[in-house]
Amino acid sequence: GKIPAWEIWNEPDLGFAGFSAADYVDIARVSHEAIRKVNPDAVIFSAGFAGLSPHPNRKDPNFQFKAMRDGKNYFDVHAYHGHARFLPFAEQIDRKLLPLRRAAGVTIPWYANETAVSAPPGMEREQAFTLFKKMIFCWSRGAVGYNWYDLRNDGFNPGDGEHNYGMLTHDFRPKFVYGVYNTLAANFGKARFEADLSRNGTTLYRFRDGNTLLLPC
Repeated sequence: GKIPAWEIWNEPDLGFAGFSAADYVDIARVSHEAIRKVNPDAVIFSAGFAGLSPHPNRKDPNFQFKAMRDGKNYFDVHAYHGHARFLPFAEQIDRKLLPLRRAAGVTIPWYANETAVSAPPGMEREQAFTLFKKMIFCWSRGAVGYNWYDLRNDGFNPGDGEHNYGMLTHDFRPKFVYGVYNTLAANFGKARFEADLSRNGTTLYRFRDGNTLLLPC
């Protein structure tokens, strides 16, 4: 009972694993059985699949579809990654992920559990806008959670993407994206999504917190 949630592997559809989708389903089955024996109430995530855009390490483009189609009964949540700016990410969700879920017969909720954008010098404001847009968008598409990757820059090298994903610099100074995170937490923490009001190229949503309407645009 000390571990409330489990994720079965990280990005097996890329180079983090050397096995097939069928092998992954077998791993998921064994993991599901073991977890349920010791904690029937634990939440079991699928692997955090590495998006659906082209990638040089993606040997089987249908890995996620096969894994979710054949293994969906072993999970409580469909975990999905997506490192991109807003528009290509939104297209991934609407044109690839949601259709994949329908085709695979997946009805469990999905979770954007690793998604952000790196911000080399000069791109920190764009990074902040990206968090606002992507989190609100995921919420509107039924996601039950959103994890920004990651909290703190891994270093100080402006040419290394992994050194620039954080909400904080490596020496713990808040970036613009940290302020956006706090604004979202303060204003949307108790809100509920109601409707997509987007029209003619303008993206607009309606949320409600009690008697307060929130209209992120």
